[in-house]
Amino acid sequence: MAELEPPNAGVLERLGMTELPTAVSLAEASSDRLLAAGREAVERVGEPGEDLWVLMGLLARAQGFHEGAVRAVKDDNPGRAL
Repeated sequence: MAELEPPNAGVLERLGMTELPTAVSLAEASSDRLLAAGREAVERVGEPGEDLWVLMGLLARAQGFHEGAVRAVKDDNPGRAL
């Protein structure tokens, strides 16, 4: 059976993700962008309150999902990321 090319291969190539080590490195680096966006959003909210707690909870979930997905890819177990 011939191996099929993933449907998003063109997107990955445009992002410079042509091999697994490069893709993992770029994915790990994108964590910094996620955290920077989160810091900016928290600063905009300003006053501590319910909306800030909700935002911080969403950021924690996003960070955990990202780290889990990157770990699953590094371990060559993408099914675990789901």
